[in-house]
Amino acid sequence: MRVELVHEWLTNLAGSEKVVGALRRAYPGAGVNTSLFYAPEFPGWDPVHTTFLQRFATRRGAHLRVLPLIPPAMHTLRVPDADLVITSFHSFALNARVRPGTPHLVYCHTPPRFLWEREQLAGERGLSTGLTGAAAALLKPGDRRRSRRPDLFLANSTEVAGRIRSAYGRDAEVVHPPVEVERFAGALDTPAGDYFVSFSRLVAYKRVDLVIEAFRELGWPLVVAGEGRARAELEASAPANVRFAGRVPDDELPGLLAGARGLVFAGVEDFGITMVEAMAAGTPVVALDAGGARDSVEPGRSGVLFAEPTVASLVDAVRSAAAVDWDRADVSASAHRFTEARFTAAVTGIAESLVRA
Repeated sequence: MRVELVHEWLTNLAGSEKVVGALRRAYPGAGVNTSLFYAPEFPGWDPVHTTFLQRFATRRGAHLRVLPLIPPAMHTLRVPDADLVITSFHSFALNARVRPGTPHLVYCHTPPRFLWEREQLAGERGLSTGLTGAAAALLKPGDRRRSRRPDLFLANSTEVAGRIRSAYGRDAEVVHPPVEVERFAGALDTPAGDYFVSFSRLVAYKRVDLVIEAFRELGWPLVVAGEGRARAELEASAPANVRFAGRVPDDELPGLLAGARGLVFAGVEDFGITMVEAMAAGTPVVALDAGGARDSVEPGRSGVLFAEPTVASLVDAVRSAAAVDWDRADVSASAHRFTEARFTAAVTGIAESLVRA
């Protein structure tokens, strides 16, 4: 079966890009189509079909320099003829031109946040609420119109299925994204450290600022891992018990998570692959009772969910997690619902039914 994959951009390996990687492994030989592709971040992925923006793909995160040009660039992207097209979608991928009549499956990480979840962008540098609101009013109808083209939507979480229903009026089956459970479970015997860890992109809606303020009050060691445009501001105001680790090499991440007393996340995550990676490594998760955490964290077994995005609520949750003698093997076992094998079986089964129909 000839399969073509579509994704917005491939310039850094984050959660949605890991899903594309799993789809490539599920369909060996599938074509990959995107706006721009930074090859050093994705060894072995060539060839990739790109657009006129490819000349800007000179470093990680290069898409940020040309973000306003990505919608028209994706509109010029003609997906080759195929028996099946699978689109990995969170912003502009539905702009790509799929031949009419081709079975088309969309794996949705979230409807475009800048259109449908604008409150999550509060605090982002360079974003004007007024301009963003005006742009959303103009762009929503087109996004909703494009959402009618694919045959079927899959959602990465119950939260995102609800967003798809609200934005597009379409039902979506939930298929949780693939997680390298076995790789992280391999670090289960890592000696326990005395620190908690926060690991995400350092952007406003991840609410790393709230985690830092909670640990200012607690005074306990916190390792903040990850990079992003908010790092300088966060680091400048952080207390001495908070250490910034930057981008953690892939081979060191399982050990970092496994050695922590807990992973702390205060934002509303679409799904939250990192939370499952931490659980696979035997580390409990402290997360806001919202978004994808509701699908993955089992309170009392693999972590603690806190009710409100406030310092007081988070501090209480961290103290509660610290007081529990967690069964790390059972925490790890709770993550085995999210393996790549399960993801592949679910997606390929749904795709084969779509093609037959």
